[in-house]
Amino acid sequence: MTHTSAVQGRKLSRTGLFGPFVLAALLFAGWSGAWVWLKGEAERRIDRAAALARSHGGQIAWSGRRIGGYPFRLDADFTDLRVADASGWTVSAPALEAEALAFMPTRWVAVATRGASFAWPTGGPINISASVLRASIDGLGEAPPRISVEGLGLTFTPAPGAKPFFLTSAQSLQFDTRAGPDEQGAVYLSLDRAAPRPDAMVGRIADGRPLDLQGDLTFSHAQALKGADWRSAVRNWSRAGGVFTVREITAQVGGTVLDAKAGALGIGEDGRLVGSLVGELREASRQPAGHGPRVTLAFRDGKMMLGGVELGPAPRLF
Repeated sequence: MTHTSAVQGRKLSRTGLFGPFVLAALLFAGWSGAWVWLKGEAERRIDRAAALARSHGGQIAWSGRRIGGYPFRLDADFTDLRVADASGWTVSAPALEAEALAFMPTRWVAVATRGASFAWPTGGPINISASVLRASIDGLGEAPPRISVEGLGLTFTPAPGAKPFFLTSAQSLQFDTRAGPDEQGAVYLSLDRAAPRPDAMVGRIADGRPLDLQGDLTFSHAQALKGADWRSAVRNWSRAGGVFTVREITAQVGGTVLDAKAGALGIGEDGRLVGSLVGELREASRQPAGHGPRVTLAFRDGKMMLGGVELGPAPRLF
């Protein structure tokens, strides 16, 4: 009688059980290392920008900075941030919180949680309080980069001894820039339910009524809009032949509307607007668009003229 013994089975390997955990650990370690590098790169770029500003007579400074956001974001939080250029333009914020997705480290969104202030070469600083005040920037290699600024519930208060701003408040503000083909750029501005300062030129025209403004423009020679500071950048652009082309500008004060859909504007050596807009002046409640008298708003010799009437000085960009 023949006896057969059971064939002893092969011992199973446990390598397959640990494989997913080993792979996850490797991915975790790899991503953590990449995030640490991104954090360091963000710090280096901010420091380089600050050094470049100082070399051109400007300033990017803060009393506190924290870079965080691990694992999927980059957060850059600043205390007492101040950005200034050599020509006198300054923006500051007591607290600024900026963030970018770690997968898209070139697009940053920033919120001024405690308001902000700005100054220009001949005036300011003006303190801004708002229920919402935020901005985003992307496409730094484009001309112009993609910039968006949004404000809600805005009030503008001059600092002690500062020259007042022409507005005291606004319900909302929207400002956008975009790059286009053939070295063109685009600018969009929207200002809703703004309250002009009573003694300002716009305030005298408004006579206590709110101001609504929408502007849609393109400009040429966008690549030339660069320099050591804002004044030199605008001058370089103007000397290269840069011109704003009006697609539409609509200003409404109370029931009176100035609607311009044609015109070209440039910047003079003194920084003031030059050129003219052609549009119509109408009563919103009585005349539909296209049925008001045609008027010309001209900027020349440092003055702003509506027809033959001088409204005040032409706006300055530097």
